Amino acid sequence: FADADSTMAAINQGGVSEETGRNLFLAQLTLGLAHEFDNAVKLEAKASARMRNSAEDIFDNWFTDLYGGASHPTWGSLQVGKFSSRSWARSDSFAYPIGLSSAWAESGAGYGVYPEAVRYGTREFEIPIGKIRFEGTYAQADTRYPLNRSSLVENPPDPWLYEIFIQYSNE
Repeated sequence: FADADSTMAAINQGGVSEETGRNLFLAQLTLGLAHEFDNAVKLEAKASARMRNSAEDIFDNWFTDLYGGASHPTWGSLQVGKFSSRSWARSDSFAYPIGLSSAWAESGAGYGVYPEAVRYGTREFEIPIGKIRFEGTYAQADTRYPLNRSSLVENPPDPWLYEIFIQYSNE
C-alpha cells in the first residue's frame, strides 16, 4: 500500500490523505495591446491565461480573457470575446479594504468565465456626489451534454446570462 499513499499524496496536492497541508501553484499571464487614435477612439485586445497546479484553472478554459474592443470618451466602450465575470475580476478591489479577500476567494463567489460575450460600458457620468459608470454584459455558452447521453431525461439548457455592473466613486 505504499504506492497508494504516494498516489493519494499526488491527488491531495502535496499531503497524504487526512493531512491538511497543500501546495498550490497558481499563475496568470496577461498580454494586451491598445492604441488610441487622434480622434480619441481607442482599440484594444487582451489575452489572459490562468493555470492552477499545471492545468487550466477553470475546466476546459485556459484563457480567462480573450477579447477585442473599442472605446471613446463620449460613447463608452464595446468589447467582444471571452471575459472573466466582473464579480471575479473586481473582487479584490472591493473585498480587500473590508478584510474579506480570503473569504471571497475561498468561497468561489463570483468565480466565472463567459466564453462568448458582448460587454458595453457607458462613459463616466459626473453626479453631484461623485462619478458613476454603468456596464452590461450578455454572455452565452455551448450546451454541454453528459458523457452518457442516454441518462438524460431532458436536454440540457443553452446557458446565457446578463450581468449588470455599476461603479460609483467619490474620488
